[in-house]
Amino acid sequence: MLACLRSAQFTYPDDGGSILVELRRHHDTSALCDNKEFLVSRRMTRLPGVMITRSFGTYAEAVRHWDLHVAVLTDQGLVRRDAKIIGFHEEG
Repeated sequence: MLACLRSAQFTYPDDGGSILVELRRHHDTSALCDNKEFLVSRRMTRLPGVMITRSFGTYAEAVRHWDLHVAVLTDQGLVRRDAKIIGFHEEG
């Protein structure tokens, strides 16, 4: 099961596409142990099908990485849209 904890979408100034940065928690409900990991993903509409994901063992590390991506995209002049929490969903 995946839970989206943070999400921010950025658009290019020329409206030529967008970048979505997400912080998600992956929880393996089929495992007998409490197996969790945190994922930071970037999806780019200018490059269809491209998603870069990095895994972290702790929430603090993942938040630092997510904040870094948000700061870099803001410094590059991309326009940030409202952040939203998407919630829990299953991925097969």
